[in-house]
Amino acid sequence: MKNILTKKYIVSVFLLGVIIGTGIYLTNGTPEKPVVSSGMKYIADFSDDRNVLGFASNVFSAKIIRVIEEHDGPQGGPPVTFFEAEIIYNVKGNLSGNVILKQFIGYKETSTGKKISKFEEDTELLKPGLTYLLATKYDEQYDYYGIGSHPNEMKLISSDSNLDFNALRELSEKDEKTLKWQEAYKNEILPEHNNDARNSY
Repeated sequence: MKNILTKKYIVSVFLLGVIIGTGIYLTNGTPEKPVVSSGMKYIADFSDDRNVLGFASNVFSAKIIRVIEEHDGPQGGPPVTFFEAEIIYNVKGNLSGNVILKQFIGYKETSTGKKISKFEEDTELLKPGLTYLLATKYDEQYDYYGIGSHPNEMKLISSDSNLDFNALRELSEKDEKTLKWQEAYKNEILPEHNNDARNSY
């Protein structure tokens, strides 16, 4: 596995857009794990599934196996968490086996305790054992799949960690969002500046 803790911090335009919030504010959370959020503006309307599919290089459902590592982002940026995941079902692309996922969410140590830091309140940190439908962007240099930060770029498929591959695949195939994304893929809107047309329809 290639080293994914590097000095160079790759921030995908697909994942983060243009960050317009200059401050970080605390929202109402539990005293043990309050949430730190920052505002952002997306470079496209990711509530439109056609944009989600157009910006993504790979879209699939996957079961999260484990957390590989987590660390703070540089220069006060958001922490990131890396996961190992098993591919269950492909909507865009043709992956199989296990892959590395990168999510721009994680726990951060502060003077008042450990806080989860993320960009949007509706975006949740992935959990081992759960299966999700994910729109991702492949980083060829470091061999991981970055997860978009917009709430419409992921969906929980199953919280049952005991289901086997075939059962999870059947759930994924029949899932309403999977079916919507399969249709959106046919009419995906590729970004004008797109320099990665892999798996375009």
